[in-house]
Amino acid sequence: MAAEDYDSDAVGVAGRELFGTLFHCWTFFATYAEIDRFDPDRTPAPPVAQRPEIDRWLAAELEKLVAEVGAAFERYDLTRAATLIGGFVDRKLSNWYIRLCRERFWGRETGGDKLSAYHSLFDALDRVVRLLAPIAPFFPDALYGWLKPGGGTVHLADFPVARPERRDERLERDMEAVLDVVTLAVARATPPASIRGSRSRGSTSRGPTRAPTRCCAGSSTRSSPTS
Repeated sequence: MAAEDYDSDAVGVAGRELFGTLFHCWTFFATYAEIDRFDPDRTPAPPVAQRPEIDRWLAAELEKLVAEVGAAFERYDLTRAATLIGGFVDRKLSNWYIRLCRERFWGRETGGDKLSAYHSLFDALDRVVRLLAPIAPFFPDALYGWLKPGGGTVHLADFPVARPERRDERLERDMEAVLDVVTLAVARATPPASIRGSRSRGSTSRGPTRAPTRCCAGSSTRSSPTS
């Protein structure tokens, strides 16, 4: 990449979008983990093969991401690594998995299905944060501390290694096809930006600016990332 092609403003915007989306994924997890007193260290994780299909899909996509990001880092292709992580967090984790699984976290009972969802989301957040740490050292370190209170810095944690036994290429292909169809349908149903903007003037959808505490993480609040 030529020096004149580098746009620091665009990089800043992309970083804030990624951090913001990841922060809201954490907020969603922490809100319900605190209510249910969920602690991944004290609650056995169900085997991936026994989890619902949506959890197996997330596990498969996560291992695919780990393998591809690891390969990008081996080539010193940091742009590719960041693009892969951003795409996973936005399209697959936030806008697909969490949206589809919200009602599983809302239930009163903490049964096997709910525990599977908790462990699947926690594992995704944990591995994404460790993948992101080499290229964005500050926010991932903070988020790692919220995920694992007393666990030290993310920069001393092991870098994720792909677990190929969790891959399911058929499931990945089938879900990708569904995602493509839904994305096209949403795009066709969404009004043009000018119309959408006029309808939403005077309102905001920025969401919370502080994350709730995790059940075992103390009582301090966490501020939303701004950079």
